Amino acid sequence: VYDIQLEEIRAQSPHDTGAMGYFNALEDKEGNRNFVIEQELSKMEGAVSDIMSKIEARDTLTKAEKNQLAYFCAMQFVRGPDFHQDVCKISEFFGRKMMEMNFSDRDRAERLWEKFKQETGHAPEASLDEVRSFILSGQYGIATHRNQSIQFMVELAPEFADILFRQDWVVLCTEKAPFITSDRPFVIVPPKRDGPVLFRGAGLATKGAFKLMPLSKSRCLAIGDPGEVLVYADHTEAAVRCTNLNLCHAADRFVIGCERTLVQTLTFEVSTELKARGLKWGGSKLRIG
Repeated sequence: VYDIQLEEIRAQSPHDTGAMGYFNALEDKEGNRNFVIEQELSKMEGAVSDIMSKIEARDTLTKAEKNQLAYFCAMQFVRGPDFHQDVCKISEFFGRKMMEMNFSDRDRAERLWEKFKQETGHAPEASLDEVRSFILSGQYGIATHRNQSIQFMVELAPEFADILFRQDWVVLCTEKAPFITSDRPFVIVPPKRDGPVLFRGAGLATKGAFKLMPLSKSRCLAIGDPGEVLVYADHTEAAVRCTNLNLCHAADRFVIGCERTLVQTLTFEVSTELKARGLKWGGSKLRIG
């Protein structure tokens, strides 16, 4: 495992890798944890294990199995800490905009202030002008509870799975050079574009983008544009390295592989390239505003 923040590589057992305690546990107002989401994720992973065996054997998948695997991939897209970071960024951006809009005009702010006091029966110690000054200073943060991003995860995963199910699939196969993975295993590789681009980046349905999801050290799923293709294709060692570099680039904090030398060479190449370009490696990729 290569740790991007600490810039170090270490050996770990699979049991201790990619795990965050209570990350998908819901909390009530008293702070009591509910593990229903963790239990459902465990059921999903168990159901997919049989499909993984068929993929290792290059067997044909049924539509039901493809749909189940599509949901698994969609869940990997939204269950990690990077998705939570994205939700926090979006919530804070629009929360700030709403606060600034409501309090920039004093008359509007006063109406909202009086409405708040009437509806809550609460008389704040701070004056309206003090609150306005604080909000307009921008010297505050807006935190998003993990419950909120879990709700988005549960709501969005089926919709994302439907998009993936309706696209072409190629299972990349290798028996020599292994695939790596990371704590952001589902990767969207933007299409190559010529000339100036107004909007950079890509989503699940962006034409020409392809999605990568490593399934094991010998199998990696590549998802393309809309279609019904589902085939297996042998990947050369050079092609595996190219795929691994894309997977490595997308890591949030940890790059994970079965061979130390493989992880070392990939992470050295990626970190050297990004430092030369003045770019940060890891963390949320979302840019707003």
